[in-house]
Amino acid sequence: MAEHPDRIQKVFANNVYPASGLFMIHFYVRGEQVPVVVDDRLPMYPTQRGYVEQLYNAKQSPDKAWWGPILEKAYCKMNIACTYTNSGSAMQSFRDLTGMPVEQFWANK
Repeated sequence: MAEHPDRIQKVFANNVYPASGLFMIHFYVRGEQVPVVVDDRLPMYPTQRGYVEQLYNAKQSPDKAWWGPILEKAYCKMNIACTYTNSGSAMQSFRDLTGMPVEQFWANK
């Protein structure tokens, strides 16, 4: 999906970075659109003197976009916690992001 920015834009209700830092992301659960609202406060690795500027999971993209970590935070919230998303499948993620049925094809070598 990241190769098609228009598809990522459809997931976010916000067209620009909001001054409030609040984002609404649309996921699909059992075919129904579910809005999830998150803020732009992202988890950082703890240190003895506070926090270093390194995110736990998803990082800012090379072109300095923040949609990846924000989307990951919303997906974790939708699934109650990030621990429930660590072993998920890409197919499930695509279904949750698009609401469309997905199918997996195995390529023989």
